Amino acid sequence: GEAATTIGASGDFQQVARTARLMITQLGFSDELGQIAVGESSGPAFLGAQMGQSATLSQETAAIVDREVKALVERAYRRCK
Repeated sequence: GEAATTIGASGDFQQVARTARLMITQLGFSDELGQIAVGESSGPAFLGAQMGQSATLSQETAAIVDREVKALVERAYRRCK
């Protein structure tokens, strides 16, 4: 639970966020975006691009991705709790 969350779990949180973002942007796990891949899978972030997103992703689409990632992670957390 929340009381048992420690700083040592930060790597786990980063991995969860990366996996959820991949699921939303590349594997079609988004109700709002549909079953499509958005952006391009990029390597290391550069020139303002976020990890896993191309710099050409619109701000509106990036905001949708962020909301969908957050919702996916929260659903998974509630299920595991």
